[in-house]
Amino acid sequence: MSKDTPNNGAGMNDDDDDEEDLYIDADDDDDEDFDEDEDDSDWNQRFQAIMEKISTFSPNTPINEEITTNLALIGLAQDFLYSATAYGKIIISEVYLPDSKKTIKPANVGGVAGGSKYIAQDILFKFALDTEGLYGYNDSAAATVAGHELKGLQAYFNCAIRDLSLPLMALVDYRGFRLIAISFLPLNHSTLVYGTNDGGHTIHDKSPRMRHMMKRASEILNLRPHMAGLVPEKRKIMYSAADLEGHRGTDGRFYLLDFSRTFPCEAPISRLPGINLTRLFRPEFVRSYKSPLCPDAYSSFTDTSYNADIDVATRHLHWDLVPRFARLLPTLLVEQQSGLLDGSGGNTLAFRLTEAVHSHGINVRYLGLVFSSLSSLPNIKYRDACRALVFIEMLARVIKNDLRQRLRDRMKKVKKPLEEPYRRLVIDFLNVVIGSSPESINYWDNELLDGIQAKVYLSLSLTLSLSCLPTCSFIHSNNIASSAMMMVMTIV
Repeated sequence: MSKDTPNNGAGMNDDDDDEEDLYIDADDDDDEDFDEDEDDSDWNQRFQAIMEKISTFSPNTPINEEITTNLALIGLAQDFLYSATAYGKIIISEVYLPDSKKTIKPANVGGVAGGSKYIAQDILFKFALDTEGLYGYNDSAAATVAGHELKGLQAYFNCAIRDLSLPLMALVDYRGFRLIAISFLPLNHSTLVYGTNDGGHTIHDKSPRMRHMMKRASEILNLRPHMAGLVPEKRKIMYSAADLEGHRGTDGRFYLLDFSRTFPCEAPISRLPGINLTRLFRPEFVRSYKSPLCPDAYSSFTDTSYNADIDVATRHLHWDLVPRFARLLPTLLVEQQSGLLDGSGGNTLAFRLTEAVHSHGINVRYLGLVFSSLSSLPNIKYRDACRALVFIEMLARVIKNDLRQRLRDRMKKVKKPLEEPYRRLVIDFLNVVIGSSPESINYWDNELLDGIQAKVYLSLSLTLSLSCLPTCSFIHSNNIASSAMMMVMTIV
């Protein structure tokens, strides 16, 4: 019953975090670019051929040709996602086996972050684990950064810069672990023409064409050009995070790689390890902000002159945007006819709170601030309904993270690719969450609510008083436990 939730990349829509047989119409003469004899595992070549054809479309392009090509793209994406999921589940299930007994052996491809790397079906798999302590040995933080990688890739994909090529990417979540799956690209150390691959010691800016494309992307994404490099006299103007790599591939195409810091970080609120890598602004926030923001602010890649803008933007997010959203939330619920405000028994799943906060540029980690801001709503009925909705979302995410941690712990203990131990764990856990036993009451009154208190949703130095949170009896009497578990199954 362990849930795998692969999230697709390379510009395919994802759900916050969110690919197929390529040969749709073999009889169509327009399909010569999509040859059935082509190696099915050459994901990059197939993907680039489709995207290059799409880039040639004009108002005069026959509709049948557009449909065929877009169906080919959908088919390729589905194929990639299927392969990434199938091989990823094998890699995760065998993570604790000796290398000699693994179905897919670790590959010697360099790099230590995340542990071993694997190659299967021309796909590179990397664990999202904090093996080097970059985030205080916090694997959840490493998974968050992997999510940033996907969001950054999608952001550049949506820029639709002609001749700027991107990889296929997917995230595979299974048994508490996250894998990054990325298509192999025709790159090596000598192909780097933009950015840095040595921690900022050397900043590359070798290609006017790549520079032009990155400048255009920065204008679309509202990223501030800045001087970057560890050595002041060797700094160069960057239009992206300095460690986003631009390559002129061996096939002549321009590629981007390493997207985890596409968007600027918030002003750090603590000295937690890696906080400037985990707490990034939402793409929606950056694009709509009044002025461009530097993606290298609060990093060693540039000086501190860019930090002030980040400080102002952070305060705007916390004290202007979040309260504004809280005041707007009842209106959004009415507009979507969720039924949560009028007592008609609306389904909490019918209103996508996560999508709503994201569309307003707010990170889910600030649900605690949203919850607090709702206390100022004058209409008591609306206030209580909105707070219940936000509370259920917070509960679901704390439960999700708890379940993932329990699965990782069980994996570490069992060390074998079995099914029954994890099925039993999930069943027992669900019984605790939705049950009424003494163990359930203890979980809700202590572990879970304490988890909400400690979770990043409360984010700032502010904390919520436990007295303002629902009691265990309230939770069970109002079926909040079941609603939260239904939510968990949509996001786990």
